[in-house]
Amino acid sequence: MVGKLFSLKLFNSLLTDTKLITYYQFLRLGTNILIAILFSKFFFNTHTLAQYETIVLTVSSFVFFWNTGFVRFFQSYYANYKHTLHNFLNQIFSTSAGIGLLTAFCYLSLTLPLNSLNTLIAAKIFTSIIANPIEYYGIALKKHKIVFFIITVYFLAFFTWTVYAYRYHTFETLLLGWLLLDFLKIITFYLNLTFRFTFLKGIVLCNLIFLSLSALLSGGVEYINFWLVKQHYNDTDFLIYRYGAREIPFSALLAYSLSASLTAQIRIQNLSTQQINQKITQLIHLTFPISIVLLVLSKPLFQLLYGQSLYLAYQVFDIFLLLNISRVMLFDIYLLANQKHRFFLFTSLFELIVVSVITYYGIYNHWNISNIAFSVFITYFFERIILLWKLKIMKIKSLNFFPWKIWGIYSIIIAILYVLKRIL
Repeated sequence: MVGKLFSLKLFNSLLTDTKLITYYQFLRLGTNILIAILFSKFFFNTHTLAQYETIVLTVSSFVFFWNTGFVRFFQSYYANYKHTLHNFLNQIFSTSAGIGLLTAFCYLSLTLPLNSLNTLIAAKIFTSIIANPIEYYGIALKKHKIVFFIITVYFLAFFTWTVYAYRYHTFETLLLGWLLLDFLKIITFYLNLTFRFTFLKGIVLCNLIFLSLSALLSGGVEYINFWLVKQHYNDTDFLIYRYGAREIPFSALLAYSLSASLTAQIRIQNLSTQQINQKITQLIHLTFPISIVLLVLSKPLFQLLYGQSLYLAYQVFDIFLLLNISRVMLFDIYLLANQKHRFFLFTSLFELIVVSVITYYGIYNHWNISNIAFSVFITYFFERIILLWKLKIMKIKSLNFFPWKIWGIYSIIIAILYVLKRIL
């Protein structure tokens, strides 16, 4: 009886907006990491594994900026549509379907002549643009149990099918399974809506495009590096960089989840600067100690998980752990809450230029894989400085909501540990 009550209490505590978003992000990242570990340890073939990662990277490259744009757009606008939220979601779904079709056709036009694999990749791009942000829409509708069910079942099925299809079938079969899962996810969610086709229009659609272009330019920083490494280095180096920079370390997922929650709360509840300070302080106290521990243990951990062939990915991972220094600087929450979407285009363009210059310089001078990752660290740090400058123009004092002293202490500690690890 006690066990049942405890389980129910734990389950209900999970069904809150921030925790559910974090749960989704952890499952997404955790599934990808488990698949990478399993493939590298038991089904290791450098060329085949590089092919698999290239397919995943291709889909992500055409999808990530639209999904990020839709999520940011939804966070900024859904409070204004709380009385007509179902209609708003129908507009978003219809618009994402149209954008998904256009993006899929763009991919196909770049991969002529067509073959079965490229056609399935295009179909996966289409379904991903519709399916990936659904969790956020469900949370806004307060459909927590449905979202929890979709998240859990989807990733369990995704993991099982991916391992089975990779081991015993072709990549075409693998993609067919992914498409089926996406369709089931979409159908499960939209059974709870009265669906009809109606599209976003006018200035609202323009703001969505601004946010998506901003995500394309800023998020493109990481994808540009992936593709440059893929083009200029061998398969093993590509896998080392890919595994070391597996998206962003988990601490960024927590930061992103908190940012999403705070953005909505600032718009709806007019959250105080003291409350924001407390939440960011909690984030810092949680993420920095874990990042420090991972920094110390990354080498033996990667040797254990990925074996001798790919363990050097820990060097890239260490640099991405340093991104926690800039990731917890949640200066974008006020800009998103105040719908300063065009400014994100400016900062994103800056990021893209800086990372491209640094990366090309590194390739030209034959940097090793780990040093290429520094371009991402430098770019994100300077992007936060630009956001801070914008807040000053808006007369928003960062001292009121950001714990500079605590952040500074942790940042110095992790920076010193990284330098010592490189030297010793």
